[in-house]
Amino acid sequence: MGENLAYVSSYSDFSGTTEELYELADEMFENWKASNSHYQNMIQALYNQIGIGVTVTMQDGCHIFWCCTLFTG
Repeated sequence: MGENLAYVSSYSDFSGTTEELYELADEMFENWKASNSHYQNMIQALYNQIGIGVTVTMQDGCHIFWCCTLFTG
């Protein structure tokens, strides 16, 4: 079993457009790819199932997007 946790924050003027959400998801994915240990979880051949959870919190007027992926085989 493996897991990747990450968060990204947005400015207070975040409006939640589809384009903004895709940009946030891309940023999180690219950050995971840039980290060897996270990337190894993503490409591990033994893992054939994935669970993804996302939540949003507010801190100091900014949206904080949290994501967790769990990998199992």
